[in-house]
Amino acid sequence: MQIKAEELKKIVLMSYELTVLMPKPIVKDDKFVIESRSKFKTLPESLHQMEDAAASVTHFVKSAAYFLPRKDAGTKPEQMLPFMNKLMEHVNELNRSGGEPERVRELLKYLIGYANWNADAICAILTAMGEAKSSDTIRNMLEAELKVVGADHDVDRVFSQIQKWIRDEGGYHQKANQHFQNNQNMGINNQRRRY
Repeated sequence: MQIKAEELKKIVLMSYELTVLMPKPIVKDDKFVIESRSKFKTLPESLHQMEDAAASVTHFVKSAAYFLPRKDAGTKPEQMLPFMNKLMEHVNELNRSGGEPERVRELLKYLIGYANWNADAICAILTAMGEAKSSDTIRNMLEAELKVVGADHDVDRVFSQIQKWIRDEGGYHQKANQHFQNNQNMGINNQRRRY
């Protein structure tokens, strides 16, 4: 399926709206991760379970509405409901503007895939650089991606949303970040001593 430039722009922007509604990244085993990622990563599977595209989109909505808000070890329902609500808004918008059900199904695959890739990329940057030093790299990534799809004027807005998402004043998230930063600094100091 060929995606038109305007559709790609819309999907990329929608994907960041979803990413920043995932639970905030936390540090686990010296890596930034998002707990309960399996709920997000397995969403596209429901789009493959039926041959008929319209039935497939319906199955996707049912699956998302059932599995996302369910409590599990890592998240509470109230953490997942904003993501689910935004996802349903996007499904409705794609249904209104996407035309054929097959096209809607394909666009949903891209939407969920991009939302997950965004999260993976941001977690990888945070792990490599730490929260304090990651801002410039995340902004460069956004500029490179959004400018090429014609969303130059959205860079500041998306960057601001991501910054709010990865920051958490006080509480576990900040303590975990401090622990991560201390470990990074110890590693750098240990390297210097070797030389």
